[in-house]
Amino acid sequence: MLILILCKNLLQTSKYVEPVPYKVDLSLHSGILKYLSNLKRYGDATMNYEDKLLKLNIGFEFKELEVLYDFAVKIFVFNCEGLILASTENVRTKFCISFNTSNSFLSLDEFDLQLPSNIKITIKNKKGNVEHIKTLIVKIVIPFFKNTLVNVIQNEGAKAIQTYLDKINKFVEKLETRDEIINQYLQILIS
Repeated sequence: MLILILCKNLLQTSKYVEPVPYKVDLSLHSGILKYLSNLKRYGDATMNYEDKLLKLNIGFEFKELEVLYDFAVKIFVFNCEGLILASTENVRTKFCISFNTSNSFLSLDEFDLQLPSNIKITIKNKKGNVEHIKTLIVKIVIPFFKNTLVNVIQNEGAKAIQTYLDKINKFVEKLETRDEIINQYLQILIS
């Protein structure tokens, strides 16, 4: 409330406020995502095959998601470290995964994240105590950056999913190479 009063007074007393250049470095590390298993299907799930491409379109809704991450923030010359707890409800995700039958390759074609609910955030210091002022500041700022946060999470989520698909692709590639070698030796043994 105090911050809002200060901002209002500043705007009333000043005809023009110079923009202040700023840089914020945020580092999230050692985190976990909770309640991923509490999901249900969202929308229709479809699968189609055309031109040697099998596509699966599916959506899920998570009733509740909670994120716990250690963080470090540097704003100007100030450093802050602690734990960020964020939670939200009814998170929806839709994605399309394709499987190319000619080269046995999996790929993520689409990943869409929808966050219709508010994000609830609590900031704790290293000792585990709630930082009420920092939490209040974040609660005021978050609504302005919600779309940016969703886009960043969507992009990072898509990268993580594609990383898993790439690992599966490498595993399948090794299996195919091994099968080709076995088939070559079988042909030699048979002849």
